[in-house]
Amino acid sequence: MPLRPSDRILALSGFLWFVLMGMSVTMTGPIASLMASSFGRSKAHEAQVFIAIAAGSAIIVVINALRPDWFTGRWVARFCSVCYVAGAATAWSAPSWPLLLLGYGLIGLGNGGNSFWYNAEVARNFRDRGVGAWLSALNGFWAVGAVIGPLLVGQSNSGWRWPVSILFFLAVLPVIAAWLVPAPPATEAVDEAKESLPATTYGLMILLGLYVGVETTTLTFMSRHLMMVHGLTLSVASAIASALWFSFMGSRFATGPLSLRFAPSWIVVGAALIAIVGATLSSQPGLAWPSYVLIGVAMGPVFPAVIEWGTSLGHAPHRATAIMVLGPCVTAIAFPALVSAGMGERFGLLPWIVLSIHGAILVGAIFLRTNRGAPAN
Repeated sequence: MPLRPSDRILALSGFLWFVLMGMSVTMTGPIASLMASSFGRSKAHEAQVFIAIAAGSAIIVVINALRPDWFTGRWVARFCSVCYVAGAATAWSAPSWPLLLLGYGLIGLGNGGNSFWYNAEVARNFRDRGVGAWLSALNGFWAVGAVIGPLLVGQSNSGWRWPVSILFFLAVLPVIAAWLVPAPPATEAVDEAKESLPATTYGLMILLGLYVGVETTTLTFMSRHLMMVHGLTLSVASAIASALWFSFMGSRFATGPLSLRFAPSWIVVGAALIAIVGATLSSQPGLAWPSYVLIGVAMGPVFPAVIEWGTSLGHAPHRATAIMVLGPCVTAIAFPALVSAGMGERFGLLPWIVLSIHGAILVGAIFLRTNRGAPAN
């Protein structure tokens, strides 16, 4: 079936926003230390920047899950785009730590809303046209931004404000694209509130929560792990972070062709196994580069595979996506704080924490694959 003009605009707008979203998230890990020091904050405050992003995402995702019928219109993309731009401007010009966190909270709100809306719209529009490949492409552009983000930090010699200003200026084109996304045809409207969701959807919520939790844990603490345990400089640590996200990008784009041959559940299982190997190697001296590249390869396929898995189980993609991303909203906030409190300055524990979470993902994916369950509501 050929693509309609509306499909092309939707895809283009989604691709642009996912690049920007990837940049804003992955630059947070290496840049948080610069932000904390510039405001006279301790290392313990670094995680608050990422927690602010996660909290902003959680607000809109929770509201969406409670009232999915409110969040199917194109206003979502427009509103979230404006929030993102306002947040980038606030963070860039922030004279104080609380205003910086407020700016990142607005960025998170934009990220969260655009993430579930574009994933759900792509799942709905491309259901019979290789939806797995399209979801992988959409989320693959997040990985493009993820590669660029740490590189900007590593190349910045003038503090943290310059990389953050890039987020603001680059948002102009995506904002215009979000305004051009056409409304879906009335014949395709579905009252998703009346659609039943299988029990597996709620299991996938937990699975996706574990994945985003370990992803945020990795990007928040890997720079510290590389500098404190492996003895690397911030510049080299940022380069390794970019290498991780570059391998992440490659594997995420490769998930499209894989999705035509393998069920999404098997893709998640395979990714978890690779991550376990990578986390084990990251504890060994001299293996920082290959281990984190391997972890990046493993993380790439998981999010689009889980979204495809969940949205293929029924006819309510917006509602299913909203439920599944509730888990990530909780873990993106909780995991960095819990890991920071439990690990403290013992950054050598990070590989084993990452390994144990990916192990839980492996067990969960196998369980959900073999215990599909009946509709939950």
